[in-house]
Amino acid sequence: MNELLEAVAHFLGALTSPLLLAAVAAACWFLRGPGQVRIAAAAAGALLAVFDSIGAGLAWGALLVGLGAAAGLVAAEIALAVVVPLVLFGLRAASWLRLRLIARR
Repeated sequence: MNELLEAVAHFLGALTSPLLLAAVAAACWFLRGPGQVRIAAAAAGALLAVFDSIGAGLAWGALLVGLGAAAGLVAAEIALAVVVPLVLFGLRAASWLRLRLIARR
């Protein structure tokens, strides 16, 4: 049971890592298509988990790298499904409001 809690803690730690979130945001900004964003996020999560797995056993290190990749995929899905549409909506609303204020003059 202790190993399960430690694995969940590593997953949640990787999911809330500022470096992973910055990597996902950069992938959303610079890459084309959701598939590329997912691959980049999984790679970033796995790369960040490699540093946690140094000094661990082989099986535990592989589990940590897999959990890091899964956390990257979850972060990419949240970004693609929630964050990107909200940002686009905000930009369109700001553009519409700007045009409405210019038309009033």
